[in-house]
Amino acid sequence: MWIRMKVFIRTQRYLKEYYSNIVDATQGGKPWRNTLNWKQFCEVKRRGHSTNTSMHLNNASLPRAGCFSGKPGNSRRPGQNNNMNIDLNSLVFSKLSDDSDVSMFTCSDSEDLEDFLRTDAKNRQHEKISTTYLVHSGTELVGFFSLSMGCIVSDHVKKMLPDVEEPPMKYPALLLARMATRDGMRGQGIGYEMLKHVFALAFILTEQIGCRFVKVDAKKDPRTIRFYETYGGFVKITESDDTVQMVVDLNKIVGE
Repeated sequence: MWIRMKVFIRTQRYLKEYYSNIVDATQGGKPWRNTLNWKQFCEVKRRGHSTNTSMHLNNASLPRAGCFSGKPGNSRRPGQNNNMNIDLNSLVFSKLSDDSDVSMFTCSDSEDLEDFLRTDAKNRQHEKISTTYLVHSGTELVGFFSLSMGCIVSDHVKKMLPDVEEPPMKYPALLLARMATRDGMRGQGIGYEMLKHVFALAFILTEQIGCRFVKVDAKKDPRTIRFYETYGGFVKITESDDTVQMVVDLNKIVGE
C-alpha cells in the first residue's frame, strides 16, 4: 500500500509541473491539448520520476461524479457500445462557453449528468456555482467534468490528520461535482485523463487560495468507487444511501 502511495505522490508531483500552464490557457479562454498519452503516463508511474514532456496549447476552436471511463483495455459492460476508438493524444480540453454545443452529449448510465450539461451547466457557470470543462476528440464531445468549491468537516478526516493539533472546524476542498464520458466511448481512458486534469487544476488552485483536499461524492457503485481509489488515491470518509464521500489530501501529495 505504501509503495502504491509513493508512486501516486510522484505521479501527482509530475502532473503539477506538467500542467502548470493550464491556468494561462483557461484565463485566456483557450483550449489546451492533451499531450501526455497513456503509455508515457504509465512509464512515469513505473519509474517514479518525471519527464520533460511539455504542454502545447492549441489556439484553434474547439452533484455527482459517475458515468466515467477507466483506463484503456478495461472490460466493457454488457451491452455497452464502444464503437469509436479514441486517441488520447487528440483530446482537447476547454472551458464551457455560451457558444459550446452540448446538445448531442448522451450518458445513458446517468440521465441527471446528461441533463445537467444540456440544461444547467451554463447557468451554473454564469452564477459562479460551478465551472464545467469539455473534452473533445476532433469535433466530437466525448466527456465533461464540473468543479466547485466545497468543504469537509474536520471530524470526518480526523484519522487522516493525526498530527494537526488545532484543526479548523472545516477544511477547504475542491469538489469534483460531476464527471461523465459520452455513450459509446467508455473504457478507453477518457475518465482517467479528466481525473488527471482535475488534480492539475487543484495543484494550481493551491498556489492561489487555501485548498487542502479534492473531494467527490461518488455514486454508491463498486465500479465507481474502485475507479476513484485506483486512479486518484481517493479515500472513503462518509457515505449516505446513494453516495460515498471520498477525498484526497493534497498536502500529503505535494509535501512528500
